[in-house]
Amino acid sequence: MKKDCQVIPVGGVVLILLVTTTLLHAYAPDTLWTRTYGGADLDRGDCVQQTSDGGYIIVGSTASFGIYVDIYLIKTDSLGNTIWTQTYGDSGCDCGHSVKQTIEGGYVIVGSRWDTTGGYEDLAYLIKTNSDGDTLWTRTFFVAGAQSVQ
Repeated sequence: MKKDCQVIPVGGVVLILLVTTTLLHAYAPDTLWTRTYGGADLDRGDCVQQTSDGGYIIVGSTASFGIYVDIYLIKTDSLGNTIWTQTYGDSGCDCGHSVKQTIEGGYVIVGSRWDTTGGYEDLAYLIKTNSDGDTLWTRTFFVAGAQSVQ
């Protein structure tokens, strides 16, 4: 059995579509569930990972919950129901590109930051959180184009 996740930006929300396909059959996959996340402004999901509890962690960016574009982290249960959400960032544009669960149950997020407070800079942004998405530490690096956590 193969599981595919697809993230589709739709106007002011992020639509996550989870489907399951059986490789032995030649018919269209069945949709198990669909959920939308986000607010009234432009939001997007860039990475979805299944977590150790069977739920999902989704990272992307949101313009719906503050003055600037921020990193948007969403934790769901196995059916896609929201358990909690967090945003990260301050002035400028902060975008989440990839997320991985750590051994202790927290998360590591890789993103990019365009900081306009001291002049325009393109920075790689690394955030470590606990299991509830609370920030444990952040790091920025002068390396453009950080896209994934390995």
